[in-house]
Amino acid sequence: MNTFRNKVLHSDFRAAREKLKELGIKTEKGGVVKVDFPVATVEEFAKKLKGVKAWTEGTVVADTLSTDAGGIYGWLFEAGLAGDFEKACEAFEKAAAIGR
Repeated sequence: MNTFRNKVLHSDFRAAREKLKELGIKTEKGGVVKVDFPVATVEEFAKKLKGVKAWTEGTVVADTLSTDAGGIYGWLFEAGLAGDFEKACEAFEKAAAIGR
């Protein structure tokens, strides 16, 4: 459990999700897509948004191998939308009850 706590506090959300799986907690993807905008124009934004909607643009954060690849904000959104924070709280609560 200590390793899990360290992964969350050090912002390694992918590793934290893997620890949840090891604890027998079912996880799922939140559906967050990371999109880079090298040129910040309305046209570029519209083009990228159209591609994201068609699943032809961007990187699915849950499929990245590290928090760096998905971006810290991408993984915060991913973990939040997938319910990982609630699942982690449940895991801590169960562990605390065992330790009493």
